[in-house]
Amino acid sequence: MAVPSVDPYERQLAPPPVSPPSAFLWCGLLLLLLALATGTGELIRASRSQHSLSQQPLQEALLLFLSGVTLLFAQSRYLFWRQAAGIVEPHPLTPNTHRLADPAARILQRGDGATIAGLLVLAAVPRWLLQSERLQVVEADALRFYQNGALYALTQQSGYTNHPLDAFLGSLCVLWGQALNTDASAFPMLLRLPAFLLGCLSVPMLYLTARAAFGRSVGATAALLMAFLPSGIALSTQARGYSALIFFTIAQGFFLYRALHLTSAEAWTGWLVCSVLGAMAHLSFLPVFVSSVAFVLLRALWYRAYLNNPARSAALVEQAGIVCLAGLLLIGTVYLPTGAETFAFLSSRAGPPCVRCVAETAVSTLRFWIGLTHVPLTAPILLCCALLLLAAMWYLIQQASAGAIYLIAMIIVPFLFTPVMPSLLRQPEALSAGFPFFLIMLACGAMQCVQSVLGTGRRHL
Repeated sequence: MAVPSVDPYERQLAPPPVSPPSAFLWCGLLLLLLALATGTGELIRASRSQHSLSQQPLQEALLLFLSGVTLLFAQSRYLFWRQAAGIVEPHPLTPNTHRLADPAARILQRGDGATIAGLLVLAAVPRWLLQSERLQVVEADALRFYQNGALYALTQQSGYTNHPLDAFLGSLCVLWGQALNTDASAFPMLLRLPAFLLGCLSVPMLYLTARAAFGRSVGATAALLMAFLPSGIALSTQARGYSALIFFTIAQGFFLYRALHLTSAEAWTGWLVCSVLGAMAHLSFLPVFVSSVAFVLLRALWYRAYLNNPARSAALVEQAGIVCLAGLLLIGTVYLPTGAETFAFLSSRAGPPCVRCVAETAVSTLRFWIGLTHVPLTAPILLCCALLLLAAMWYLIQQASAGAIYLIAMIIVPFLFTPVMPSLLRQPEALSAGFPFFLIMLACGAMQCVQSVLGTGRRHL
């Protein structure tokens, strides 16, 4: 007997679908498990040793619990965010897994594999040649500090290390060398191994970030500049956290670009992880974090004011607020063991804030980025860089995108924080977070010059 067909429109409409499982859910559950393990471990330790409970592990467990709850709340709002961005069709009969096809969702495009491999080789050769140089005084002190163990390096604070991620990775490398009975002459290379690896990875990471926002030619040019400029090489051969600062600054920009365009949980989680690791890498990352959050909020205001899209504006404000709150809780968890020392260091500002301080810091930092510390032909190089920056401004004005505004802001905003920063964080090396964005500016200027000479449009390059 034939079953009569039923018109799909006559069926009862299904209820609105729930948010599909995403990275928000898995990361939230992981943080809840870490909070449970931390709190339970402290309770077991106190019961066995017959001592009172220590406040610090319980505070860490509380912060981990709150960050996990925050990400679970993000999971509950995930479907609304994607509907507001037009990624998921809001009709109730639409399957939960339906997504609009977007070529930008692919991280790697055709030919990127060979390009990334070539950039890694080009970046590794000059950096490897300088790994065995004598340790600086600060690095020698750090080496003695790291020999106390990875946990000690992560939870203690001293006058020569305010970047726990580099201390943790460096101590692991030192302990690895001790376990293998490595000769003492190899310890400089082991100590600088994290900086070397992150420095090499920064080059293809810069290529991917600049290519996504400004095209393949700009990305390749900026990556080559970072691979061979003396300042980029020098920062990758110092066990001081600068290499990690640059890498995670580029990586958070890459994931933020994808998050704003794709509204995916994976992209927002990647931005959150890179922001937390960047703050662990160096305290100079904090202006980058603040600038990125402010940029997202301004973009939300633009959606409401000029695009008349209040739903997408509200979704973007929620995304920035929730993910930023989770990031602040995790950063607080990391710096909780050294909170008093870190706060005292950040409060040790030398002199009152002044405009002259910002100008002097900007000039010295730009000279360091260009590599003019020991170069005799200073004036011609400065003139060429100034012309490239002017050409880059014209290139970005023609493009008129949010990425262009973010690029300029990431170069300028960190200098605006210098009047309230300690003297150690006003050094050119400590302000290297803007270095990759400066290289993208130079690459944009070079592309504009090529277009002007050849008379071709941007789409033909």
